[in-house]
Amino acid sequence: MNQDITKQNAQELTKTISQIDHQKIEQIAKLIKNTIYNSETKTKTGKKLILCGNGGSASQADHMMGELIGRYKEDRTPFPCLNLAASSSTSTCISNDYGQEHIFRRALEALGEKDDILIALTTSGYSKNVNSAVEQAKKMGIKVISLLGKDGGPLKGQGDYEIIIPSNSTARIQECHIFILHCICDYLEKWALESN
Repeated sequence: MNQDITKQNAQELTKTISQIDHQKIEQIAKLIKNTIYNSETKTKTGKKLILCGNGGSASQADHMMGELIGRYKEDRTPFPCLNLAASSSTSTCISNDYGQEHIFRRALEALGEKDDILIALTTSGYSKNVNSAVEQAKKMGIKVISLLGKDGGPLKGQGDYEIIIPSNSTARIQECHIFILHCICDYLEKWALESN
């Protein structure tokens, strides 16, 4: 029976990943590269990639930050990356003083700058704190990439780029999100090494 569960999950994941627009992943990676790394001068532009999400999505944001500041596969120039959920002290302070829906918005207001990029991760599109951060990003001139699931919820159509995972399973959506984040890391690392 356990093998049946494993096979079923693997089949669901394979089917869901095959439905992702892989060209869109490359477009997103190019946007990130061109925003935070100047290929001609081989220097960083001073702009950064910012991520936010709740629960499993917060840990995926942390994971990507580690891959880009550390390394994914090879040694190369580190990419500036920030997870807005990385500090539990800051998050709980903002939540206590202003309300949970302000956690990412307030941090973005403090740390974000015009022409940065925000990746908003939410499996449903209904996360009030993520949606509020997207709203703030647009006010600040920060480009928004939304990684969503299900029908996209209220966040659908709010980003400059979005990928909606066609599944109602939170597990499959999160697995596809980490696949997308890893693909972006792969592209960025490849391009960084080519320009060295």
